[in-house]
Amino acid sequence: MQIIFVSYYDFKVQSAIHIFNIANELCKIGVDCTVCVTENVELVHNIGKPLFSCMTHEEILAPDFTVQDPKNTLVHAWTPRENVRQCTLALCEKLGCRYMIHLEDNELSVLEFVLGVSMEQALAMPREEVDALMPAPEELPCTHPHYFQSFLEGAAGLSVIIETLNDFKPDHVPSVVLWPSCESSMFLNARCDRNLRRDLGIGEGERVIFYPGAVSEPNKEDVLSLYKAVALLNQKGHSFRLLRTGVDFCDLGIGPELNEHVISLGFRPREEIPQYLGMADVLVQPGAPGHFNDYRFPSKLPEFFYAGKPVVMGRTNLGGMIRDGVDALLMERGDPDEIVEKVVLLTENEELAATLEKNARAFAEKHFNWRKTAAELHAFYKSIL
Repeated sequence: MQIIFVSYYDFKVQSAIHIFNIANELCKIGVDCTVCVTENVELVHNIGKPLFSCMTHEEILAPDFTVQDPKNTLVHAWTPRENVRQCTLALCEKLGCRYMIHLEDNELSVLEFVLGVSMEQALAMPREEVDALMPAPEELPCTHPHYFQSFLEGAAGLSVIIETLNDFKPDHVPSVVLWPSCESSMFLNARCDRNLRRDLGIGEGERVIFYPGAVSEPNKEDVLSLYKAVALLNQKGHSFRLLRTGVDFCDLGIGPELNEHVISLGFRPREEIPQYLGMADVLVQPGAPGHFNDYRFPSKLPEFFYAGKPVVMGRTNLGGMIRDGVDALLMERGDPDEIVEKVVLLTENEELAATLEKNARAFAEKHFNWRKTAAELHAFYKSIL
């Protein structure tokens, strides 16, 4: 069996971390895996040691790339975004193999945010007009509204990061749910580094909320709610810093008043993330139920739970599996006031915080495992090849 993963970006995004770990686990059970990214192949080493081969879109479409058995080869398009679709279809035509698609977002909701028009409007527009609105793939890869459905219809199968994404599944296409995980050994050992705290300018009496992950138009307002909540906490006399890592695909438009208590480190190598988690007093996944959040599984959540820190999150996506006040604290609105309310509750109730810490790790150990995810995907591959 040969599997070719086609990613919409390079190894700096969370999506690539999922591919990395799944591909490595598949290689361990004898699957020949290739991971294809847009550029910067060398960044794979920021995640770990790959057991698979790495190529760019351009390299894999070159004439000298071949496979031994097209009937036993599958291209796994990691999201239906347009640069992935184009590469996948060209590769399948060249190799004579089939493809399946991974869904990790409500792509149509993301597209509406980016284009600034409804999906009905986009579908009614000439393709040339839609093309003019689409951002460049290197800025923000997006699904093309005119090709999304036909790409799904032609797939041999779908993998979805959360069950709700099966709402987009064509009736004749089989699917498998693949929950993400994280490198558990890295995050189980997350500890507070006092020297690093000091180097980052975090005072002795300051508490920390750590938020890793990319920001784009669809989750921009959620992240802004977190910035506003940290400002409110400090206004109310609770000394907090927001520590951030990750790539920004849009301008947050934040003024000095919201940046005052924020430390933004940008993209950081994967191995550094546990040390920042170790400094956190509370971990917050902002966001309320809706067309975007209901159809996603924030990749940072397995890391949050394995780190054994109190987690505050919305009653959406994974929140549907969470026991409120036992595994984490759930929010109904996810606005700044509610974030403040939950964070203050944790700072004032040490017993509750300790309960959440213990149960968060237990939840992670029960539900998040890359080996199990890869085994389920391997069985699915065999069923459709």
